[in-house]
Amino acid sequence: MKEIGSFNNQKGALLVVVLIMLVIISMLGMSTIGTSSLEMQMSNNSRAQQASFEAAEYTLSWVENNLQNSTISNANLTNNNCGSMCFDSTCSGGYCFRGDDADSWNQCEIDDSDPDPYTEESIWTTSGNHMTLAIPNSNITAKYIIEFRCYTALDPTLEMDVTNFTRVFRINAYTVGTGGRARTMLRSTLKEL
Repeated sequence: MKEIGSFNNQKGALLVVVLIMLVIISMLGMSTIGTSSLEMQMSNNSRAQQASFEAAEYTLSWVENNLQNSTISNANLTNNNCGSMCFDSTCSGGYCFRGDDADSWNQCEIDDSDPDPYTEESIWTTSGNHMTLAIPNSNITAKYIIEFRCYTALDPTLEMDVTNFTRVFRINAYTVGTGGRARTMLRSTLKEL
């Protein structure tokens, strides 16, 4: 009889234990949902960063190919009847040159007293100071500028002279990933062949 009586006194204990277990399981489940949500955000941000980086790389490659195939004359570098490709200190049209004697292979100098153009926010926000490129198979539009960086020896093993020089350009590409979550700026240096 005593055993039956003590069993009758514990009728509600099982209910309390089950309720505590349900609360613990619910808390673990909510924690897992929070972790999954955070992992999903991290995955989306990583995907946006990768797309932005690939778009900037594509832009550099595209501009390098087009620059190698274009004809750049001294008029373009000195702004004398240069048409739509005028390298100047304001980066009009996305073509920049900050320096002196652009048409002279042995006297050309870069003006380092001003900051590099790509560091100025207005270059990327003001229309007409950069060029744009719609990246195929994405909704990203890249912005880029081309800087003329004077001359270098065509054959680096020889001294630069009237027969051994070539122009140097620096291309700066800026992209913003989907939803504005990722920003990428890449640049490359190109020797004209």
